[in-house]
Amino acid sequence: MVIDRACAYRGQLKGNLKEATEQLRADIMNPPKHAFGEHSDCDTYFCNGQTKPDENMVPTLTALKILPDVQQVVLRVAQEASSLIHNMNNNDVEAFHSTLMQSTGKKVINFTGRFGYRGRSYRGVWFISITWTPSGTFINI
Repeated sequence: MVIDRACAYRGQLKGNLKEATEQLRADIMNPPKHAFGEHSDCDTYFCNGQTKPDENMVPTLTALKILPDVQQVVLRVAQEASSLIHNMNNNDVEAFHSTLMQSTGKKVINFTGRFGYRGRSYRGVWFISITWTPSGTFINI
């Protein structure tokens, strides 16, 4: 949803396409920091930047080397900003979405119980992160 909103916002802006693409790439890379309480890189169309100092978990996650792993997964989508700004799909995005849907059980599962949509989404992202190769293909496990 965050990426959709960023693509729609940056795609409607008039002006330099290269600059808009770079801004979209930055917007796509920002949600992990935003989710964990650091709003210094948030754009005004998306976030008002209000956080209590004790809610910023980014330094802790960076020290534990968890945040760089999360950002590495998001980087794969951010690298496709040039096609996303035109509302185009590509194989990387489709593969990510397909694997996420396989992990979440698509729309046939009751998500109100324990280990609902959020847990299944985490499992899907984890699965992608351990099976993705730099060449853009999946390895069988």
